[in-house]
Amino acid sequence: MLRQAGVLAPERSWPGRRISAARTFAGETETLVFRGFLSYLLGLLAWRLLVCSVVGRAGRAAEEVGGQAAA
Repeated sequence: MLRQAGVLAPERSWPGRRISAARTFAGETETLVFRGFLSYLLGLLAWRLLVCSVVGRAGRAAEEVGGQAAA
């Protein structure tokens, strides 16, 4: 067991990956880039869901008011 920052953690926190006390700069950079890319993808998904929701509501409101939604 490793004791880091007051938290007990197992030697292997993920199958096949060891927690290393001496992480390299290249490894940290790779992790940062991966997390940034994942955050970017989640942001795109959230934006798409928001836009689809707004467009759907606007179309539904136009149907209720005018009888037909503008295409």
